[in-house]
Amino acid sequence: WGSAAPAAVSTIPLTADGLVGGGISELRTEDLRALPPPPAAEAAVARTLELLKDGDREGDWAAQYEAINMFRRLVAAQDVGSPDPSLLSQLHALNRLLIQFCDSLRSALAKNAASAFREMFGSLGRHMEADLDLIVPMLIKKSAETSGFIADEANKALAAMAASVSEGRVISALSGCATHRNPTARARAA
Repeated sequence: WGSAAPAAVSTIPLTADGLVGGGISELRTEDLRALPPPPAAEAAVARTLELLKDGDREGDWAAQYEAINMFRRLVAAQDVGSPDPSLLSQLHALNRLLIQFCDSLRSALAKNAASAFREMFGSLGRHMEADLDLIVPMLIKKSAETSGFIADEANKALAAMAASVSEGRVISALSGCATHRNPTARARAA
């Protein structure tokens, strides 16, 4: 990451398949950057998609949470200027799954998905523009929730979006939320 000081060595335990071990744990972006990158990005993307889809069918929210952490770890390892092509080729499918998890009734899962969007905007920038019309309404909805920590994370993701994609796409995506039925969401979009 440019001229920044080298990251500290992580003490976060990893399982054999690269998942964060030790149960459900909230990881900060800095924690993810301290972890070693997944060995093969293409395999990590495929494994993440598999875990997210399987966990969704089985209702295993802990597996979904860990799959999102694995994906966040992959995003944290990306070069800002040139993300891995295997990640970009599956970006739409990953975004659609993360949108579903952002709307989860499990608050930890919803916050983790919003954190993933924040990190994706920061690392993938304009590559995220294609799905803004899908992502922004969910983040606006979550930013209007009464659950403070989810709303805070959704607001951070929206700020990262505004800083990393073109101004025209931001305005277009936000204007699509101007007629939201929730007055708080309409205010956030304005």
